[in-house]
Amino acid sequence: MKRFKTFLIEEVRRGLPHIVHDNPNAPSLISRVSTAHRNLNSLIGSGRIRGHITEKSDGSAFEVGHDDNGFYSRSSHSEKMRNKGDYLKAAKKKFKDAVDPTISGHFDKLHHILHSNEKLQQLLQNQKEKHGKGQLKGEIFYRPMGVHSKDGKQVTFIGTKYNTNHMGEVGSFIVHSHLPENQHHSMNSLQNLNDKNITFQHDMVEVPKIDIDVSDEKQRLDKLSPNIIRKKHTHYNEMVKIAKDVQAKVINAVQKNKPKWGTETEGYVIHPEIGSNAPRIKVIDTNFISRKNSSKFGK
Repeated sequence: MKRFKTFLIEEVRRGLPHIVHDNPNAPSLISRVSTAHRNLNSLIGSGRIRGHITEKSDGSAFEVGHDDNGFYSRSSHSEKMRNKGDYLKAAKKKFKDAVDPTISGHFDKLHHILHSNEKLQQLLQNQKEKHGKGQLKGEIFYRPMGVHSKDGKQVTFIGTKYNTNHMGEVGSFIVHSHLPENQHHSMNSLQNLNDKNITFQHDMVEVPKIDIDVSDEKQRLDKLSPNIIRKKHTHYNEMVKIAKDVQAKVINAVQKNKPKWGTETEGYVIHPEIGSNAPRIKVIDTNFISRKNSSKFGK
């Protein structure tokens, strides 16, 4: 049986890379030694890191849309679901007697709630008529899936406490502003979709841009062999140190922002400026891993 913990962790593992990470199983720009020099150079090759910042949301990846067959919802591990009950049917088909109906039940209820939101349906249909398809993609903070504080003012999904006063009765839909699927939506108008059940929010932050001088790190990297294919290479440790120094500068830059949805954050995503060859990267809050490991989802 695939538990909800495994479901979410697998999604995180397929996500964006760190610059560097102590855990060898966590994807980073230097986790593959043979491509590490090239990957790191793609980030700092211009001598500056310029781009936009968005806040990572510690929930469950989710998408709603309207296509030629009507409304659908989709989790990170499902096909397009059309009707309430489809998630449970799909889970029974896949896992048979080992299925956990609680997990599927949550997604079926969520599908029904979003399908019942008339303003959301109208928006998706309008986008479909204008652009050929209507989509809204991001993450769900679905309160029944989380762990609530005794006073009900906070809820934790994996390793981050969020204030419930930002949410509807069952949660929030966090729209990822820089995804191409969301390019036709006005981030400032999302609140018009709110109903008593779900609030709609975006991941944009107060200090949205970075411009970091990494020319020193670039010069140091240029002195190293680009053909580092083993950790025993004499330049490998210096390359790792450069990556860590770059990451420290990025962390310092993104921490100018305060968490959007509570006192804690999972971290931030760096989106390179248009025309840059730099990759998107994530910067995880230094306390997130320990919080996640101590939560029920990290055990």
